[in-house]
Amino acid sequence: MKKTNKIIFIVFIVIFIGLSYRHFTNTDKARMEISSLSSIDVFKFNSFSKFSNDKIGVIYDEEKLSKFKVIMNSLDTSEGIKKIEVPKDANIESFKYSYHIQPNLKYVEDNNVYDGYFLLYILVGDSEGKSYIIFSGTELSYVLDKNNTNILKEIFLNVKKQQ
Repeated sequence: MKKTNKIIFIVFIVIFIGLSYRHFTNTDKARMEISSLSSIDVFKFNSFSKFSNDKIGVIYDEEKLSKFKVIMNSLDTSEGIKKIEVPKDANIESFKYSYHIQPNLKYVEDNNVYDGYFLLYILVGDSEGKSYIIFSGTELSYVLDKNNTNILKEIFLNVKKQQ
């Protein structure tokens, strides 16, 4: 029995070291930069726990896509955007717009261009003029200031408001 416990202990140590190594080696990796957006699929906001399948619109406008690309590429560098913990107490009704979105994009990595997308929860324009961008399935979220909130309001202005 003691030999089995030692083997289990060694296996846990190896797994822990492997996970730690993986975590700490990815910290220097820069955020992927979006080179272009082809569209943003907009879905009804149902909850934070599951991404919606209820599509309510698509944004194709080049100017809006360009503005959204600038915001997404400046998430970690802009003075008006701060990384935060996921807002657990966010009152969805207090926001002007609340959607699940899927920006369809192209990004460059290792001199190759790839197609990709993010699944995001987006809460635009609360009573304090703030907005939130939350990456689905992660603890990664950002709060945006009034200037960036106004840009997001322009982008999502003509998308049908959820019922």
